[in-house]
Amino acid sequence: SGSGTWVVDVGFARPYRITTSTDVWVTCLSGTAWLTREGCYADTILSPGDVKRVPSTGKPLIVGMPRCRLRIAMQCEPLAERHDMTTA
Repeated sequence: SGSGTWVVDVGFARPYRITTSTDVWVTCLSGTAWLTREGCYADTILSPGDVKRVPSTGKPLIVGMPRCRLRIAMQCEPLAERHDMTTA
């Protein structure tokens, strides 16, 4: 993982706004995350292990239910970067 990956802890009362100019991949590491975007009527609930591509449009906002730890990456990464797996 390079510099384009970071981990955030999000609490219910302290939502996290994604402000990148490009799409990101959000991985839920622990807890439960609620993801919402302006103009998008289908909110997303992330549980541990879930990965979601999040467009930079719509001011994406993540709220912990009641808290969560997330890895946010600028590009899609193979889980745990296992080199013995092939990808199509």
